[in-house]
Amino acid sequence: MFGLWMAVAGAAPEVEKPPRTHHVAKREVYRVQARDGVQLHTVVMKPRGEGPFPTVMTRLPYRLDLLVATECRRFVRRGYACVWQHVRGREESDGAWRPFFNDERDGQDFVQWVQGQSWSDGRIAWIGASYLAATGWTVAQGDPDGVKLLVSRIFAPPLHRSAFEDGLLRHELATAWMTKMPSSEDDQLGGARTYKRALAHRPRTTMDVASVGHEVPWFREWIRSEVPTDPFWQSPEPLRFENAAESMQVPVFMVGGWSDAFIDAQLDAWSRLSTRDESMLVVGPWAHLGQRPASFRMRGKRGPNSAGGGLLQGPRVMDWMDHHLKGTAPRTEHGGVVTYVVGGDRWERRDAWPPPTTRQRWGLSPGDTRCDGSLLVGEQPLQTPLRWTYDPEDPLPSRGGAGILAGALPLMGGVKPGFVRVRDLCRERSDVWRFVSAPLEAPLHFAGTVRMELKVASSAPDTAFGFRLLERRRGGKEIMLREGFATLALRHGPPRQPYAPGERVWLTPDAQPLEAELQPGSSLVVVITSSSFPAVEAHPNRAGVLAEAVDTQPAEQTVFEATLVMPVVGDEPEEPAERGSPVSTR
Repeated sequence: MFGLWMAVAGAAPEVEKPPRTHHVAKREVYRVQARDGVQLHTVVMKPRGEGPFPTVMTRLPYRLDLLVATECRRFVRRGYACVWQHVRGREESDGAWRPFFNDERDGQDFVQWVQGQSWSDGRIAWIGASYLAATGWTVAQGDPDGVKLLVSRIFAPPLHRSAFEDGLLRHELATAWMTKMPSSEDDQLGGARTYKRALAHRPRTTMDVASVGHEVPWFREWIRSEVPTDPFWQSPEPLRFENAAESMQVPVFMVGGWSDAFIDAQLDAWSRLSTRDESMLVVGPWAHLGQRPASFRMRGKRGPNSAGGGLLQGPRVMDWMDHHLKGTAPRTEHGGVVTYVVGGDRWERRDAWPPPTTRQRWGLSPGDTRCDGSLLVGEQPLQTPLRWTYDPEDPLPSRGGAGILAGALPLMGGVKPGFVRVRDLCRERSDVWRFVSAPLEAPLHFAGTVRMELKVASSAPDTAFGFRLLERRRGGKEIMLREGFATLALRHGPPRQPYAPGERVWLTPDAQPLEAELQPGSSLVVVITSSSFPAVEAHPNRAGVLAEAVDTQPAEQTVFEATLVMPVVGDEPEEPAERGSPVSTR
């Protein structure tokens, strides 16, 4: 969750920043006392001359003071004070580190301290990326007490939605972050070795000791709480954070990336945001640190709908701050959604997202082997069931997609995120089925959540089924678009339901949302499987809390019916969900 404010992945700005008006005064360092007496390291940068000034704030758990100071300097030169604080138990601050706890109280105390300073006029914008944005969500919900604007880059609650996929732990996010941030003292620069040790260990409840050498209490709380109705997520502080979008009291300027680990949570938060009519969402092709996909050309940088400025969105952010804190007239349009259409190489601006779509259904037609099936437009009953043996000790390796953090961070050795080239492994493995459509005759523009409707059975008391969606281009190159998985225990949503081996049930695995346009000549590829490791936990084929499983067992998997459902952009809204599709428990 490294919220590095990196000026990368940038389209050229469409809007110029206002000119510099101030010089930067000498930096000041304080020990600010929280309400329980804990001393928190705090840094102040402000313009020279008479104040008071509107103020930019953030709180961070990382060694990123240099990067924070770089962005603060831009604000200070335009008449803002800028302050940041190390969160409790991290870096120079006292106390014990417990992620996402204490941030609301400590943040409120921080705001009150700033408002009591002679150099602040009390009007505050909270700006952050990743965890730095999370600290803002905790403060700006409810009674913001002076906070007028939240700028949230590459993060939004709910946290459970990012950490799990239908009860399956996202190792590339949650486990990787644990190995980098295991305690108040540790801050791994790389983390690849500790991460790999964690992935190799069962039960997952003790992989903290196996990887970093000691217990990590907050991580153990997370991994034992695989379902959003579990007591941990329903306790007061996590529950308030999970519901922050509904209780937000100020406008939010949100920036996300289609290849980012938190895009699903951001779009979920946007759909529930109480101040959405006053807020704005920008989604580009970026990964967590602003990386752009190498598989798609990005030439559509300019134009009336473009989101110039890359992941930072510097010009727009400055415009929003000037408007909300200084009362200036907007220089850009405020409100709505701006999205980059992957493969279409253009930006779309709308009042809402997703746009109106129709559900296009694709049927699966097996071929002579598992690897030469056809994907056909329209409902197509399976002529023969799909059968395979899924062994958790030999899961299908992950490759690309969203929900991935480790591969976006340097020296972690994780899965490369985003729209990467994928090698066809079907003939090398016995646990996948592959289906390819005919080449498209016209562009296929879809926006929203792609899903599979599967009627399945398994020999295990619980297991997972899922799919991958790829684009096959002329010449045979295949690009990862999305994947999704669902578990038998959560087929009806939480809480877990027992499953009798051999019983035929419906599952609806869905992928993380995306807006893309496939061009004529390309084909769709669907892969049916049961795993993608380490993007998500390789299901041990045991019932109960998956993190407590000591051993695994192979499972005989069968799919009796299968339909790909795509939200194709059109004039009519989507039809209601079919077959009692369960509530997502990501």
